Amino acid sequence: MTEDELEHRAPMASATTLWSSVVESDAALSEARQEASAALQLAGCARALIDDVNLIFTELAVNALTHGGARQVSVDVGLDAAGRMIILNLTHDDKGGDFDGAEPPVMAAPNENRGRGRAIVAALSDRFETKRTAPNQTEHVVVVSTANWAT
Repeated sequence: MTEDELEHRAPMASATTLWSSVVESDAALSEARQEASAALQLAGCARALIDDVNLIFTELAVNALTHGGARQVSVDVGLDAAGRMIILNLTHDDKGGDFDGAEPPVMAAPNENRGRGRAIVAALSDRFETKRTAPNQTEHVVVVSTANWAT
């Protein structure tokens, strides 16, 4: 999706933050996922939905830290006022690492060892946008509907 296409889309719904943190390493992801899961569980989200949100969170954070060369990833997990959408916002610095930001995300060939994360995020979400902003900042916004998950 081009920047021009992003600007013409409807804005993201505002969300109440359920949990937020700054993740500085792959090793810190486990604790961060547990904390985010607990916040979503307290909000009444179904376990399978929480698992999908955790996978999205993990894929984007690992891409940023490992392939993008980010020093840290800021993560916000929110719920819209009606409780119908989980909104994830991940922001990180880009150090010019090996990070594929193709829009729309495409799945890597079966013989490739990496290149599936963003395609998995797109498949699990109702809306997924990545914006690069100056200087060297990347923002991912992901919306996952709660409608298909029993609480």
